[in-house]
Amino acid sequence: MIELKREDIKKLISGHTPGARKAGDFDKWRTILSMHVRLICIVEPSRVTPEIEKIVKDNFYPMEDCLKTCFEFKQLEACALINKKIGHYTESIELYLKVMANGLNIESLKKELFYYNKDR
Repeated sequence: MIELKREDIKKLISGHTPGARKAGDFDKWRTILSMHVRLICIVEPSRVTPEIEKIVKDNFYPMEDCLKTCFEFKQLEACALINKKIGHYTESIELYLKVMANGLNIESLKKELFYYNKDR
């Protein structure tokens, strides 16, 4: 299920959008798409952010459900992307700042700056 192709997913849900067929069908697809994100978080955490980048462009995944799942698995950059998509810009910026802070190694940065200035 992790390897589902975007085109296949679009075909599958094309007739199952809200108002089409039975209301229960939409709930089933919402559950399946949410489960897809959950499986990626569990099986391949390193693929979550690239996958969420594609998902926010597709615009047929349930964004709120995806956001909850990404928070549950502490996928901060993915959460920032989803928050940006749904218009929660402040939360998105705060999460991006956390991602940047987590990725910075201050000691390593000091050494790099020292050697950079030394070579000039």
